[in-house]
Amino acid sequence: MDFLSKFVFLCIILCFSSCAKFTYIIDQSVGQMALLTRARDNEKVKNDVSLFKSDREKIKLIEEYKAYFYHKFNLKPKNIYSKTTILKNPAVTYLVINSSHREIKALDHCFIVVGCFPYLGFFKMDDALKFKAQAERDGLSSYLRPVYAYSTLGYFEDTILSSFFYYDEIELAELIFHELFHTIFFIENEVELNENLANYFSKELLKQYFTENQHNPELKMKYLEFNNKLKSDKEFKRVILLAISELNAIYTDNENKNKVILTQYLAQSFRPKLLALCRKFEMKTCHLANSNWNNARFAAFGTYEKREDQIEMLARRLQSEMIPFYSYIIKQYDKFKQESKKQSFADFLLLGDPS
Repeated sequence: MDFLSKFVFLCIILCFSSCAKFTYIIDQSVGQMALLTRARDNEKVKNDVSLFKSDREKIKLIEEYKAYFYHKFNLKPKNIYSKTTILKNPAVTYLVINSSHREIKALDHCFIVVGCFPYLGFFKMDDALKFKAQAERDGLSSYLRPVYAYSTLGYFEDTILSSFFYYDEIELAELIFHELFHTIFFIENEVELNENLANYFSKELLKQYFTENQHNPELKMKYLEFNNKLKSDKEFKRVILLAISELNAIYTDNENKNKVILTQYLAQSFRPKLLALCRKFEMKTCHLANSNWNNARFAAFGTYEKREDQIEMLARRLQSEMIPFYSYIIKQYDKFKQESKKQSFADFLLLGDPS
């Protein structure tokens, strides 16, 4: 099915999920179509001297990362990233996550066929800002962030986006491995697990790629610096995940004072801990401590980071290398589908007996 047929089919199906969502579906589908229709074959873009040489070089790198990914998983390469789209804006889309003030939990938005997602994405910043403002008028906590890459999960043949070029070689490799993993494993209605699995496998692939490709000392040094940053990031992640747990526990006992509780918690506990870590790692600026935090932002962080430590622990318990571990997950998912579905696959996989 070509992308135009997929576009029409998706619009018709999703309309029936809720006609109130029809305008949103049309706007996003039109935005997706625009990305695809503006795309050019990579070879043409790589030969386009009007573009920065560094950007053209990154297209070559993406092709190398893609080839490595499919080789590692012993899969036939798909057409994904065979074309490039030059965007008009730095970000490709803008994500909005909403949460109530009573607990830190992203509110789902559900659609027929593609399932539920704890966020909505908008190609236009103005649309994202309007949606965020409406959520806040409705008494919700809301958080907006730019997005530089995403996967359509096989509904379309995703293109390389010029927003990818803002990443250095190491970050770009992690990004491509992450998005490609979504194309080989994605479970409907379990975005948190999907994102955390993609995080885990992209980091594992990153380590193997730069360990196996030692012909470039400068690139190897960049990877070592990046890996050191990952270690420090883990400490920041633990503080943020602990904050989510502590705040939810406090909210349960003080339902009517949550906004006041959040302000006090941020000032007295959360920010001091982040600032202490910034001093520990001799960081010149402490963006996490100085930026605005609310329930929605905490919920967004949990979506992408909450389960990664559990996934690492499971891999260690199994004493499994990356590919056998991936095969284990596939087998567990097949087993899960045959058994009771009262629990999520995330709980089935990470909290059950790894036998």
